[in-house]
Amino acid sequence: MAPTRLLWPDVTKGLAIILIVLGHVLRGLQSANLLPANFPFQLIDTLIYTIHVPVFFFISGYFLTLAASQSWPQFLKNKLLWIALPYLLWSALQGSVGVLLAGSTNHTVTWQHVLATPWYPLGQFWFLHALLVLQLLLFALRKTPLSFLWLLAIAGWLFGHAFGWRLDGSNLSWPFYAIFLLAGYHCKQLTPLLTTKITPIRHPLIITLIPIVLFIITEATLLQSGIRYGSPWLLAGNITAIAAMLALGHLLSQPVRWLSHLTRFLQWAGQGSMAILVMHILATAGTRIILEKLAPLLTITPTPTLHIVAGTLVGTLAPLLALTVLKKLNLNPLLGLR
Repeated sequence: MAPTRLLWPDVTKGLAIILIVLGHVLRGLQSANLLPANFPFQLIDTLIYTIHVPVFFFISGYFLTLAASQSWPQFLKNKLLWIALPYLLWSALQGSVGVLLAGSTNHTVTWQHVLATPWYPLGQFWFLHALLVLQLLLFALRKTPLSFLWLLAIAGWLFGHAFGWRLDGSNLSWPFYAIFLLAGYHCKQLTPLLTTKITPIRHPLIITLIPIVLFIITEATLLQSGIRYGSPWLLAGNITAIAAMLALGHLLSQPVRWLSHLTRFLQWAGQGSMAILVMHILATAGTRIILEKLAPLLTITPTPTLHIVAGTLVGTLAPLLALTVLKKLNLNPLLGLR
């Protein structure tokens, strides 16, 4: 009998991937000068980016297997199929569309950019590049004491900030996120110990709300202090964000009837998060362009709210529907999608 798939990781990933889509919609509108001058873009952008990327690295670490008995060919086969393949294939597709639609998109993409993707990631694909690099490094060091791995991860984070490396969109993004991947892996190792040592909680709802409230307080303090995306001080926000998102994922995974539809949708989004990650920029950019082109014909003025809602919905749903069709045709493995 196949093991039962855990619900909370999918729900948590569903929440995080929707935040990724929303964040890129807002950044796209900002680049296209479609947001009003008084829109608090930097504040919202910082809030969103404090949450979703660390959460994905943490969950990836939680499910990472670094067994000493596992051979390099076994490990590489899995990573090449489910990380390297979608990274290269969808980078080439999105990059090619960007070249062909030059002038209609926010960022100039050339064939040189597309050809350089094996070593320099394009757009949102930096996440897969960083994830692959980190997982290969951790597997190579799998027999190293965990304390030494933590030392390396912290050093990478410090050096990244000291030398001003970019947090995303760079082939040097990965040192920033090693601590979150390692935290997820370490947490998985501690899970059996914690489940045997901790007594059952009488009021799980109250306990679940504690990290959420702690995140709100931490983030409000940081934002009010003028801390913005890219600051090393946001590490406190990253840590509390992971705890809050995991707590929220567990909370929404409870068998509550009035939450069942939301839970199922988030589960669907979480299970299809790779498809959303690789397809959503094409979907959101296309939505923005179509709204702008159709506006004169329909005698409407697309408001920022319409752009945000439409872009987020299409950016989430279109990849999920495409994945459903690909699964029906049994084509999803060829495209690196599960």
